[in-house]
This record gives sequence, structure tokens and C-alpha cells, in this order.
Amino acid sequence: MGLQSGEPVIIEVPHSFELIAAICGVLVAGGLVVPVDPALSTARKRAIFQDVGARFAISSDPADATPVVRQHDAQPRRKPELAFLVYTSGSTGMPKGVEIGKVGYLARLEYITAGNPGQANDADLLWTPSSFIGMLDEVFFPLMLGVPIVIGPERIRTDPEAFANLIAEQKVTTFRITPSLLNVILTADTAPRLDSVRAIFCSGETLPAEVQNKVHRLLDTTLIGFFGATEAPGVGFHVFDPTSETLTQTVCTPQPFAKIEIVDQDGKPAQHGQTGEVLIGGFAVAEGYWNRPDLTAEKFVRVGQDRFYRTGDLGRWTEAGQFEILGRADMAEVNIRGVRVSVSEIRNGLLHLPAIRDAFVTAHNIGEHRDPVLVAHLVTTGHEPISLSKHRAELCEVMPVAALPTHSVFYGAFPLMENGKLDLQTMKDKGFSEIERSVQRVANAPLGEGIQLSPQARTVLPIILASVEELLSVQDLSGAEDFFELGGDSLKAVELALLISKRIGTELESSAIFNSTSLSEIAETVTSGHMAEAGPCRLIRHGAADLPPLFTINATGNYTRLAKALTYEGPVYNLNIFGLTNRFRDRLNDVSLADLSDQLAAEVRQCHPAGPWSVMAFCQDGCLAVEVGRRLHSGADESCDLILIDTFFTDHGSTLKMSIMRLIDFGPGYYLHRLKRKFGLGAGLDRFNAHEDTSPAMSAALLDKSKNDGQLYRRYSKFFMHYAPEPYPGDVHLLTSGEWRHAKLGAASRLSPDGLNVVPFPGLHGQIFMDGKIHHLAEAVDKSLGPLQRTVR
Repeated sequence: MGLQSGEPVIIEVPHSFELIAAICGVLVAGGLVVPVDPALSTARKRAIFQDVGARFAISSDPADATPVVRQHDAQPRRKPELAFLVYTSGSTGMPKGVEIGKVGYLARLEYITAGNPGQANDADLLWTPSSFIGMLDEVFFPLMLGVPIVIGPERIRTDPEAFANLIAEQKVTTFRITPSLLNVILTADTAPRLDSVRAIFCSGETLPAEVQNKVHRLLDTTLIGFFGATEAPGVGFHVFDPTSETLTQTVCTPQPFAKIEIVDQDGKPAQHGQTGEVLIGGFAVAEGYWNRPDLTAEKFVRVGQDRFYRTGDLGRWTEAGQFEILGRADMAEVNIRGVRVSVSEIRNGLLHLPAIRDAFVTAHNIGEHRDPVLVAHLVTTGHEPISLSKHRAELCEVMPVAALPTHSVFYGAFPLMENGKLDLQTMKDKGFSEIERSVQRVANAPLGEGIQLSPQARTVLPIILASVEELLSVQDLSGAEDFFELGGDSLKAVELALLISKRIGTELESSAIFNSTSLSEIAETVTSGHMAEAGPCRLIRHGAADLPPLFTINATGNYTRLAKALTYEGPVYNLNIFGLTNRFRDRLNDVSLADLSDQLAAEVRQCHPAGPWSVMAFCQDGCLAVEVGRRLHSGADESCDLILIDTFFTDHGSTLKMSIMRLIDFGPGYYLHRLKRKFGLGAGLDRFNAHEDTSPAMSAALLDKSKNDGQLYRRYSKFFMHYAPEPYPGDVHLLTSGEWRHAKLGAASRLSPDGLNVVPFPGLHGQIFMDGKIHHLAEAVDKSLGPLQRTVR
């Protein structure tokens, strides 16, 4: 196709064998590899594509995950000395491409692999997102060593159980991970399945003492910490000795291939014990930034005859010849949720809003081992306060979610010192005061109009409001709001449940958030103990009594929001499999699909004794919908239509795409308590760590319920993996998202030998229930229900 030496090729392929083949193929052809994470937002990817200006891109066909080379009309741009162009996460504003040279990267590879030869039983894990340079190391280190690469699906990054199962099944011996994620993944339950692991490589953050101790307590493995950056990866290391004192700072021994300099404000070498900026030299240093000569000149400097990268980290030499990292210089950059954020670029992002005339951002460290809290200091054009949460969508176009300030302070003009410089201390003080006031404001927030809560729910509502404000970067909540309408999605529902669980001392299931219409209803659910006794059937929208009801089956989708978006006038119910947990508590390991189907069909008849009915399900819930409908349908007078959303049964069992689809929403109920420690508390919320009005009996019931829910869901998920549908006696509507518009119907077509009623609609499989997307799904559902509404009335 005319690829020239050193010409960039964008590779936007999910983790798979094809990703590795694409990377190696481009290199062999002489091209420059530009890996792009398919999960990045459209705006982020557009910015990268425009900056690269590549003629060629390799991306996956949504139908079958087969990589396809696409050629664009552009002038070839070449840098033959480069191997990779790795774009940062964009946490410092617009993404910038780091130029990785062939000679330097290969020299680093050869040095490390020579010093760490592979063993006969080694297996290395590939699971780091493509937007990080660690992904390339996960490809090339094992290839250089000649050991197998185990390709992990995206889901294992958030599912400790799935991660541990993969490690155990594939006998993985080494993997790379951030300390925060290691703290989530490693538990007393998962540790026994990690006994094949002989080395864990940590980077990206300081490794907290409690994580060091946890690893040494639960695993017999080597724990190694690395220091570096995309611009100069893995230049310092530390092997954590279980018999030595734990470290509270990053302390590293320089790699022999790296030159480490610590310089004072004048650029002169710092003495032992003296604090200065850490500079990195040697052949691991990148060539510069793509299309950014100004930034390259600023960050890549000459010291004598050598070239160094300015990290912006403060450090000092120890007497033992190691260097210690003490934090960021002037807090110019901070790490939030594992993402490095430049406060100056956040300011630039805020200035994109026409209502803001000037902006400044301060980062506040609240408590040990917590992410910094960002405060926006703003001067508005109209000199009136504005709500940043209302501009969330606009801001997310120019900065990552982690960079959105959670608090705001407004000024007529910024305070200045006598020398004319900004009075930073005064602004920081105002930032701290705003954080404290925000906590008080949440605690005393008035309830929304018409909301009546029990005294117990009133005590827990401020905790819920504070958690939502922190998670979604919204403000001034009253309790009447719907979590999903505020910008929440299924993953954030799990995160919210974790935050609330940690702060009230009981286990809140994410299903309570899916099935609640308001934040105040969540508070009432928590304090009433209703979760422990909840039945499997719940009315989520009233409707005309003379229209057939729609029953949605929920283990994955969010139907509360969908019900609001439908124009169909009939009542809508939700059937939640976790409402059956208590009925099968004594035999969760051998409960059958027939058992679940019999119970839910009985619930349908109890709500509406006579048909017709419609039963709807998403993805893997489709097998249960078919069996429930089969038990209800007995003829024209007792008919039950099926509406299946992106359900293909075993058609794509051998492809990565289908595997990911089957694992979407895989078990938030069962891994909820596994992830509790991932998310730190927000500023000033220590007093919310325990809920005094929750009885021990209720706490025990909720915790026990969550564990059994997980056991039931794991059992239920196996049904879908082995389900082979037979002809269905009623009408079957198969709604297919844009991501699956070319999917082969295969097993699904056996439901209706005369032909399925296929209804396509726009969107990605994992986003169809999100705000701004759900109207597409609602239109498709209304189209399927339309004939029923006209004929029955």
C-alpha cells in the first residue's frame, strides 16, 4: 500500500492476537506504530488522529473483530528513527505524542531481558491499555524472552475474581500493575489463585506501606517497584524485601542504562540529601514530542554533553546511592485515580467555557493516601457564579474526567500580592474553606420538594449526596435527582455503591442504585433493609391498565431510565434475579435455569394473571427471557412476545468480541465487596465512615445477601454460555446495536424459523443505557411494542 519508512500507522485494535500481529507487522514493514486505546472517547481519538496526520490506520471491524487497514488522503510524514509514537492519556489537556526511538527502546529491551532471562514455565500477562507504554513492554519483553503472552480481556481490570481466575487458569507468572489496582485485585479470596505469580512489577504511583505488607502477607512472590515516565520508562527500580522496613516514599536504585541527575533551581547538581528536580538521561529517554518543538525544548534539555528529560518530580540522593522521590514540583502535576493531571492545562480547559474570564486551579491533599481534591478558582464574565457540573459535557471534550474540579471559588478579581503576583496562599486557603463548606452544605442540604424520608434515611442521605457529588463532579444536590440522569452509568453505579458501602459500614448492592428513581430512594432502601427482603418483581413505571405489561429482566441493564424514555403507555416492571437469592440460599451451586424461569414466570402471573405480556432482556439475560416467555406463552389468549437486545447466544463464542460482550456487566453484585478499597474517601468525610443508625443485624443481612447474590450470578452466567435456544412459539424481536449490525444471527435465528424481526438502532453495546444514548434504544423498543399497543386497545 506504499507505506514509507518511519511513516506513522495508527493501530486501534482491542487486546488480541491481532493487536500483536498488527504492531509487529507495522514494525517489520518499516512503519511507526501509534497505539490507540479503542476505549478512548471519540473526541480524544479525534484529537490524536488529527495530531498524527497518518495516512494509514488499522482498526477492527465491529462485526467480527477482524483488523482492517484503512488508507486516508494525507501527505506522508516520516521519522525513520522512531519505532513508536505513544500518546499520553491526555490528562495534561490535549494528548501529546511521545516519540520512542528504535535504538533506545531496543537497547533497553536487550539490557533488561539479558539481566532477567525467562524461565521454562513463564507466562506474561498483556492487559495494560494501549494508551500506556507498559502495553508495549507487555508485548515485547515476553517476545524477546521467548515466553507465552496471556492476553487478558478488558474486564479483568475491574473484576478481581475474573483476574484471579485468569491467572490461575493460564498459570501467569509475571504482570505489571499500578499500586492502586494491585490493592483492589489482591484480597484474601483471590490470593490463593495467584500462587503461580513469581514477580509483580508496580509503577505509576508510590507503593503504599499497606499494599507492600498485603503482598508479603498473602503471596510468596517478588514485588518490584519502578520509577519512570512515558518519556523515560523504568529507569529506577526497588525490590521490596519482606524482612525490611516498608517504604513510605518511592526509593529507587538507578538502572545501569539510565543516568539520574538531581539539580537545584540553578540547574547545578544537588548534594546528597538536598532536594532538587529529577532529570533522566540514558538511552531510555524519548526523542521528544510529536509536533511540539516548544515542549520538546522545554522538557528535553542538555546537561554537559548528555541529553536529559525533566520529570518535574522532586527528589534527593540517599547515602546508599539511591534516589528518593518527594512529590511534584510546585504541585504542577498531581495523580488522581491513577491519571497524571497538569493543573495548568486544567486551567486552559476551563477557559474554553465562554462564561469564564479567568481561571486558576489548586490541588489539596486531604488525608494520607487519598487523591488530591481539585478546586477551580474562577472569575466569570458576568461576575456571577456558574455550575461546572452543567458544563460537564463541554469540559470532557478538552480534559479527562479525573481532571474536572469538584469544587469552585468565585472572585471579582484574583487576589494579588504587593509584587503583583497571584496571592497563592490566600487562594489555597479559600480552596480549603470551600471544601469544608461543601461538606457542611451536603450534610445540611434541604430535601427536594415533595420528598419525605424516615429519620434513619435522613441521616444517611448526606453521605449519598456527598458520594455522588464526588464521583460525578456535580454540586448542590437535593435528593430528588436520578443518579443516571446526573451522568452516572453502570460502572459508576458500582463505584457509587462502593463509596456508600465504605462510608456507612454496610454492603450496598449496585442493584439498589439501578432500581432507584432518586438519591433519596437509595437512602430509604439502605436504612429500611429492603434490599435483604426485596422481591424479584418491581413496578418501575405506571401505565394504562388495558395495555399489556412489559417485563424487563435485570441482571445487567438499567431499565429505570429506559422506562422513562419509552412512549409505550403500558406498565413496565423489572424482574431482578437477585430477588430470588433467598429462595435458593441453601442450593445456590445447583440451582437450574428452569428453577429461575419457573419463579419469575410465577411472579409475572402474580402481577398480571392473564396475558398478553412482553418480556425484554439485554445480552446474556436473553436466555432467561426466552425460558420465562416459554412458560407464559400458551396460545393466542396467553401470548408472550420476546424483545431481545444484543443477544446472540453462542454464535460468537470463539471470538474476542463476543467474549467481551458476554462479560459486559459481569457480576457487579458479586464483586462489589471485592472493590471496596479502591476508592478513597472525599475531602473531610471522615465523620461519615460509620452509620450509627444501622443495626448489626441489618448489616449482617446485607453483607450475607451480597455474597449469595454473587454466587447466584456466577451460576446464572454459566447458563448463558451453554444455552442453545429452540424454536419459540411467540413473536421474537431482536434489537441490534450499531456495534453488532453485521453480526451473524446463527443460534438466535433458531428461535424463529420463519425469520426474526430484527430492529437495528445506533450505539455501542456497552453504552446503550447511558444518558444521551438511551433514546435510540427506546425508539427501537417502541417500534417493537407499537403493533401490540394498536391491536390490543
